[in-house]
Amino acid sequence: MKKFIFLSIALFLFQACTLPDADIEETPAIVAAQWNASTDQLFRMETHVTGTIQIGYTSPMKVSVAFHDGDMLLSQASYDATALSIPVEADLVLNGAGERHLSITVQYAGEEMRQTLVLPVELRAPQLMLDSWTTDFDPEDGMLATNTLHITAEAGYAVDRIRYSVDRGPWVDLPVEGADHTLAIRNPDIGETTVDIEVAARVHGQQVTTRLSDSFVVDPIFDCNNPPQAMLPENDLVSNMNEERRIMKGYFGNPNGGHVVSFVITANVPGDGIYQSVSNILDYGPTAITAGFYVSPLRCDNEPCNLPYRLEFFLDGVMQCSRDNFGVIYRYTA
Repeated sequence: MKKFIFLSIALFLFQACTLPDADIEETPAIVAAQWNASTDQLFRMETHVTGTIQIGYTSPMKVSVAFHDGDMLLSQASYDATALSIPVEADLVLNGAGERHLSITVQYAGEEMRQTLVLPVELRAPQLMLDSWTTDFDPEDGMLATNTLHITAEAGYAVDRIRYSVDRGPWVDLPVEGADHTLAIRNPDIGETTVDIEVAARVHGQQVTTRLSDSFVVDPIFDCNNPPQAMLPENDLVSNMNEERRIMKGYFGNPNGGHVVSFVITANVPGDGIYQSVSNILDYGPTAITAGFYVSPLRCDNEPCNLPYRLEFFLDGVMQCSRDNFGVIYRYTA
């Protein structure tokens, strides 16, 4: 008797969730499906999809769900058709940035339902920030301009390129590890220097790039008030019409920067008036310029004499500094 009761109950349960064949033909296998996709992680191309599928009847068959982004299959799963309401969850990685059309296909008992969710994906480029530029001058090594670049990338993004260029020159690569990076520019040109920075980050195979431009200004350096250090090997000249070569020490920028540098000596010759001589630039380096001076045999009231002179330093036609009594023009002696 107990075995008969058990079989009766089992038969009742099976009949309760399965329609007769005639009713199955009139009842849709897939009644409806509702979907919701999260948007808070779309900047990483990720979304969490939840949904509910309503079926018309239960059966031993499976309900299959497939998620496509364009032609790419993102996820596929099968569910038991043992209840009329079937919950679905899926964590998906979309196939790129921009407007994504997430296609959802439900199949059951030979029927198919297609639905589409439109998801806007905007990748987030790394954020860049620079400190203030600092310049340090060394009489031998020249000028060094430095700054610190701070990079902030979203979680899940991997920085895979950091580089910068100076005055539209070649790119200089930096290590990608870490968030803070030192920019060091040796011997920048006089005037304004432009620095372009490019940082690229990647998420799920998609790259996003951000750029930043900044600039700093470097002034020329020549200490008119320190003749023994500014003009080597000495700051005195001889009026003998031979070329007097002197090394002018300071900072003069890029030798190929197109700058015009000149040093002018001026002396007041008694009985003859003002005498001037403009240097010839024989060699141009960032920290040293070789200048050639020709000084006529000067005569004070028709007598050979020694005269103090004023030196003026010009860059691109603009006087940068001057000093009276910079040195002495010694009379020529045979």
